[in-house]
Amino acid sequence: MMANKLLKYISFAILLFGIYLCSFYVNFKSLTAGANQYDFSRYIWIASLIYIPIGLCLGVPRLMGEKKKSGSWKLNTFKLIFIGIPALYFSSYLLIYAHLPSLQIEGVLGNALFQGKATSIASVILGYTIITSFYKE
Repeated sequence: MMANKLLKYISFAILLFGIYLCSFYVNFKSLTAGANQYDFSRYIWIASLIYIPIGLCLGVPRLMGEKKKSGSWKLNTFKLIFIGIPALYFSSYLLIYAHLPSLQIEGVLGNALFQGKATSIASVILGYTIITSFYKE
């Protein structure tokens, strides 16, 4: 039994860090290609979406726990509205900055979001929020 749990955690860790490394690699390659071609449009899309699978992966154990419960599947819409929508906005801020100037945030917060670190964290939060919004009742 303990060996089975250990194997699950090792498999999960390999999957999680594999997704992280692949995401980081794809993000880096798209940034490099954009810099070489002076066209960052592909990088903006990739940077906005690439870290969502990490959040999805982090939420899988909770979803598996819900799967074991009896009942019908429900969707926590309040969680999606109050956490998911802001996370979607922050994770897609580079797209907003490039294509929707009327939705940009001015000042220090806008500059922090434009640098990309906050958008990658928001993407992880978005992925986790999406997958943990499903539950059984």
